[in-house]
Amino acid sequence: MNILIVDDDALVRYTYNRFLEKHFNVFQAEDGVIGIEILRKEQDISKILLDVYMPEMDAFGFMRVIQTDPELSKRYFEIFLISNLNKEDILDTLIKQNIDMKYIRNIIKKPVDMQMLTAIVEL
Repeated sequence: MNILIVDDDALVRYTYNRFLEKHFNVFQAEDGVIGIEILRKEQDISKILLDVYMPEMDAFGFMRVIQTDPELSKRYFEIFLISNLNKEDILDTLIKQNIDMKYIRNIIKKPVDMQMLTAIVEL
């Protein structure tokens, strides 16, 4: 199974990769723009770990592209949002920006417990 990690922090990407590579074929992107490019090229990615706030394109812009792009909107994704914000604040922003929440599988609070993250993503 393929998973995409989208996070602007190289150390975070490395850490997630280290834990997840035992169970997944891992792709990495340092922002949402590169993440979208990878999704367009790699048709078998179905799970995405997505940092909420990043330069270039944040998680909200990323999800907006997925829901409006003719090809990406046809695919199935499980998105795991990762942030130090409260879930309620993230949900409020999603609603205000009219972003479809059908892809969101979980919202995970930082700092992330890696065993817990691995278990959640594997489900």
